[in-house]
Amino acid sequence: MIRPNKIVTKAIDSPTFKRIESEWIFKPCSKPGSCEIDFKVTFEVSSILHANAIQLFFDDVALSQLNAFIGRARKLYESTPRNGKLPYGGFTAACMALGEEYEDLKDISESAALAGAVFSSFETSATPKEWLSMDEFVVGVYLMTKGTFEQKALSLFEIVNSTGDGKITREELTCAMQRRICAVKKLFPKLLHDQVQIQMANEQVEALSSSQDAAVARGVQAIEGLMEEVEKEIPLAVNQIFREADLDQDDYIREQEWLFAWQAHPEFVELLTIDGMKKMAQWASVVNTIDDDTDDDDQKRGPPAQSLDTRLTYVD
Repeated sequence: MIRPNKIVTKAIDSPTFKRIESEWIFKPCSKPGSCEIDFKVTFEVSSILHANAIQLFFDDVALSQLNAFIGRARKLYESTPRNGKLPYGGFTAACMALGEEYEDLKDISESAALAGAVFSSFETSATPKEWLSMDEFVVGVYLMTKGTFEQKALSLFEIVNSTGDGKITREELTCAMQRRICAVKKLFPKLLHDQVQIQMANEQVEALSSSQDAAVARGVQAIEGLMEEVEKEIPLAVNQIFREADLDQDDYIREQEWLFAWQAHPEFVELLTIDGMKKMAQWASVVNTIDDDTDDDDQKRGPPAQSLDTRLTYVD
């Protein structure tokens, strides 16, 4: 008998579902008699009442899966951090080791700037620290590679809600956004430096000219200036988020209000998420020569200084 490599089933005459399909894919492993299994189920419920009941069920299933993922990771990677702490060097080594299985982690291991940004995003403590706990690392990896939209939103709610009382205050949201802006301010200069190194390697250049050095310096200054302007707008952003999310106008954002606002306007809080940090590292950025002087000054100075093409390579 030939062993199947794929099984597809369809349910019929179900009082709960209009449609339900499941698919099993079997992938052979190097060990004889063993295989990996990918499982997918697709279903359409017959009523809103059934949908709400199933949602409650799958909330429990998702929690069980997350706990199982944490347990499996601890078993597979027995090199537990000393004192339960995973420093930045251990984080990058773990991303490199897991890169073959998860493309996102491979990208992180190949970019020091992105690694630093994601490392800071994995932290869940109110006070910044120089290490991750095992749970922070495992949950962060799970959310980034397997997490659903709602799981990521709930995780972010718990991070922003530093007191753990189930409601976000204006002060908590402001502090969370300020922490993320600080991380971004550190990220962009590193990305610019990485891109310069890539360009120099591609063009087989060992050192930059003085005009190119000046272009890089102006680029860093422009980025820092932009981040300062964004930071000044945080109070306005917080007010806007509360206007949209605080449905009962009690000056708190509770979990359900947060989820509703997230789904309606994901751009409000994208900057605070792991995905937002990754996307920020993928934005194309070009640093050009900035010429604010008059035409007379241009004539005195001569040709404009040479600009350095620093378009980031992490573009979708």
